[in-house]
Amino acid sequence: MNKMLAATFALLVSLGLLAEGRFQNISTMDAQLLIQKEANNLKFVILDVRTNAEFSEGHIAKAINIDFYGAGFKDEISKLPKDGIYLVYCRSGKRSATSSGIMADLAFVNIINMLGGITKWQSDGLPVVKK
Repeated sequence: MNKMLAATFALLVSLGLLAEGRFQNISTMDAQLLIQKEANNLKFVILDVRTNAEFSEGHIAKAINIDFYGAGFKDEISKLPKDGIYLVYCRSGKRSATSSGIMADLAFVNIINMLGGITKWQSDGLPVVKK
């Protein structure tokens, strides 16, 4: 584990943002702070698990999209590096929580589920970009 990843992991654990062996939930405001802090960390990934149509309507800047309902969802997720730090979100929080559990089952260890999804993100006045 490189020094930046180790430091970030230690910070997240100390803040109680990672649950050992599974994933942690985080508010949209804490997610925004995490995104700012990790802006230059190449191992930090914002993962949107909504449909492609939902994603194109507006998403968090720099997010990647893997459709939870897609036939190859689990296969696509399993191709991601296991040592990354993943902030996962969807529309309201259900798909992202399920996705975070799937990721934990696949041996990902740095998984953070954003509560309330993009709906809460936008209602908190946080920015989205369109495809």
